[in-house]
Amino acid sequence: MIKTWEFELEDGKHTISLEHTWDSRRVIWLDKEMIIEETVYNNLGYEYSVDCGGHVCCVKSIAYMWSFRPRSYECRVDGNLVKERLT
Repeated sequence: MIKTWEFELEDGKHTISLEHTWDSRRVIWLDKEMIIEETVYNNLGYEYSVDCGGHVCCVKSIAYMWSFRPRSYECRVDGNLVKERLT
């Protein structure tokens, strides 16, 4: 599963993508450059914050325990929610 968000800052358009695989591997790309890659076996919710041109970009996964609701993902830049790019 790959989620992608696009946002505009003073220095232009940026893209951040999160890949979350069935084996708990997590990869984050910022402007097509891999910046985080790890496998974590705690598959509950998680959050990664990265710097993007002096702004804080946060990618978050929310897991719903004891529920059939699917996991949800969000991206925020300086606390503002960014709409997911549909591919």
